[in-house]
Amino acid sequence: MLIVELHSRGEWEKKLGEYNTYCGVGLAIGLLIGVLLLLVFNFQTLYLIFSTTALISALIGFLLIRDPVISLERHPIVTTVPRLGIVERVRIWALSIHQLPSFSTFSNFRKRLRFSLTQDLPLYYLSVFLLFTASNMVFVPLPLYLRYLGLSGSLIFLLYLINNLAATTTYRIAVKRITKTGNARIMFLITGVRGLLFAGVAITKLLNPTHAMVLIGVVLILAGLSWAFMNTASSALTLELSPLGHQGQALGGMNALIGGGVVCGALFGGFLTNTFGYYISCLCAAGIQSVGIGLLRIISGH
Repeated sequence: MLIVELHSRGEWEKKLGEYNTYCGVGLAIGLLIGVLLLLVFNFQTLYLIFSTTALISALIGFLLIRDPVISLERHPIVTTVPRLGIVERVRIWALSIHQLPSFSTFSNFRKRLRFSLTQDLPLYYLSVFLLFTASNMVFVPLPLYLRYLGLSGSLIFLLYLINNLAATTTYRIAVKRITKTGNARIMFLITGVRGLLFAGVAITKLLNPTHAMVLIGVVLILAGLSWAFMNTASSALTLELSPLGHQGQALGGMNALIGGGVVCGALFGGFLTNTFGYYISCLCAAGIQSVGIGLLRIISGH
């Protein structure tokens, strides 16, 4: 929301890309530092170090980040009625009460969605839920599958680190392409690519362990590259589809559905992998991804 409030509409994709780049760099550095510290400290000490780091980060944000100033023009009340000047004194107080979150605020947001956007944002919400469910059906059980193929913990960590670095180094390219092509179209194309990647992981059952590991390594790199596009375009498209003045609520709704998709994907992926095998989970994920892509196609066609 700070990006929305502090920058014009034309800068949202660029600033979201920069924000995601810094997040990716921080994640990669955190992974490396965490591994190095584990060589010296136990987990309890490590959690204490990182919780202190998080508190310092929160304090820095509190001291340095300021909400944008909103200017209000106050016209004088011209009246001959005695004591009506009291109204002037409580104008800002009334405005403050009006800005407090309430159930009516959420209700008005829902009505605004139905009135202004027909089905675009609800369809997009459903698509986001399905896409993140599919992703986690593939990536949550993947480390166990890699161990089954014979990879060590160190190699699995290295693969996921490469996946993160691939995303981090692609954000700038993603922003330029998204700006030229459009958020909805990029989401449609990139999620299609990711669906093919999920199906590609499923065919590793037909390969010998060495070839399967090579294919999964390629998939993880491509998944990182595609995530840079998807992560930036998904937030920007939410802002684009949301009613004016309700971008924060729209982003909150999207993040809630992403969290639901993460949980459902982990549960379904774990169940399918344990019951039928990992490749079945990947094939089901590709199917769910296809439904999400179909919803995005409807949105991009509007």
